[in-house]
Amino acid sequence: MADDEKELNLDLSGGGQKSNKWKLIIIVAVVVLLLGGGGAAFFLTRKPAESAEKTEKQSEASKESSTIKKAIYLPIKQNFVLSYKQGKKNRYLQAELAFMYREEKLTDTLQLHASVLRSRFIDILSMQDPQELQSPEGKEAVKQSLLNATLALLEEENISEPVEQILFLAFVMQ
Repeated sequence: MADDEKELNLDLSGGGQKSNKWKLIIIVAVVVLLLGGGGAAFFLTRKPAESAEKTEKQSEASKESSTIKKAIYLPIKQNFVLSYKQGKKNRYLQAELAFMYREEKLTDTLQLHASVLRSRFIDILSMQDPQELQSPEGKEAVKQSLLNATLALLEEENISEPVEQILFLAFVMQ
């Protein structure tokens, strides 16, 4: 009987060693998985130095852009239709224009002086050479002339807010 107990004890201790090996393997595997997950989380959530600098620059740029006012576009209500004599042919120009500016106060001023501006614009457009109006440079020159006429009127009225651009919304020559 003593021999049976010894055998029984030997079997139990041998089985315990196999169980301890499996426990050790499972513990090591869990530790490796936890360390791997923690390392991955660390690398995925940290911000590189370049990214932090970019974020700072973007926040500064957004602060600057918040001080710049949004553009306001005011179309001139009636299209301009003009005729030109080119040799024996009559040529026609139809243009739709708009103002671009940033000060809300300027809307009322431009609407108040719309008739004067329209008259000046007709004078400028009617003096143009139809050949020059067909080139991009000619169109830009006309837009600049129209802008100068607008700025001159605003200066006459002691208005400091500028119109930034005159835009062609439609421009047709026949």
